[in-house]
Amino acid sequence: NISIVGDRFREQLESEGIGATNDKTDVGQKLISKGLNSNSSYKVSREIVQEAMTGNKELQYFFDLHRDSARKNVTTKAIGDKSYAKLAFVIGKGNKNYEKNLQLATALHEEINKK
Repeated sequence: NISIVGDRFREQLESEGIGATNDKTDVGQKLISKGLNSNSSYKVSREIVQEAMTGNKELQYFFDLHRDSARKNVTTKAIGDKSYAKLAFVIGKGNKNYEKNLQLATALHEEINKK
C-alpha cells in the first residue's frame, strides 16, 4: 500500500533528524469526485502538492509517491530471497527548479544503489 510507504519514508526522515509530513489525501477518491480516471492521477496529485507548497513555506522538498499500474513482475526486483519495489524518479523539465531537482534525484539514486 503506497500510503504505508509514505509513512515509512516520513518515519525514516524523522529518524535522521529531518522534519517531514505525509499527506493522506485519497487521490483515488478525488478522481472519482471530479469524474476523472486514473490517467489524471498526476494532475490531481500536483494540485495537492501545490496546496502544500502554498500552505507551508517551511517545506523545502516534496516527494510525490505513486504506485505504478504495471504488473508486479515489472515493478519488483528480487534481491536474494526478498522482493523490493523498483523506484523511478520523475523530474519535470518544465519546473523552474529542474536542475536542482535532477541533482537531488541523482544523488538519491546513487545512494540507494550503493546499498
